[in-house]
Amino acid sequence: MSIEQRIRKTSESLRQRGVTFAVLDNAQTDALFQRVAEVFVDPEGQDAFRGELRRSRRRGVPIAYERYLQGKLEQEVDTSQLFRWVCGNGTVDRICRLDYYAAAPAIELVCSTLDSNIETSWPGFFVEIDVRRALLVTVDRFRLRYAR
Repeated sequence: MSIEQRIRKTSESLRQRGVTFAVLDNAQTDALFQRVAEVFVDPEGQDAFRGELRRSRRRGVPIAYERYLQGKLEQEVDTSQLFRWVCGNGTVDRICRLDYYAAAPAIELVCSTLDSNIETSWPGFFVEIDVRRALLVTVDRFRLRYAR
């Protein structure tokens, strides 16, 4: 599936669920990846992470986020409050989702419009830089929380 098709499909699904969102442009997505590298990747691993992003864009391969992320890792079993946690337990209005493919744009999501079952069906890296929290939902539905 092409990036354009992924964007259309994702946008359609979010609209159907009543989620308020905005698709970020390439410059905004690149800036977010840079902030993720600064906040969630160990300084010694930042160059390798950026190399992984370049490979993902060039070859169309998925990013292995879990290989680079640092911080307090918690394997989450109770999924009912995960988005609330990423949203700073109500202290922030928006979070961003980064795709497993670096060529895909990030999507900014309004926290108050997210429902608890969306994270079980939508793999990706959900991040809020200011509260330094992130949620990684893997393709096999395994959920990992990162706090810095």
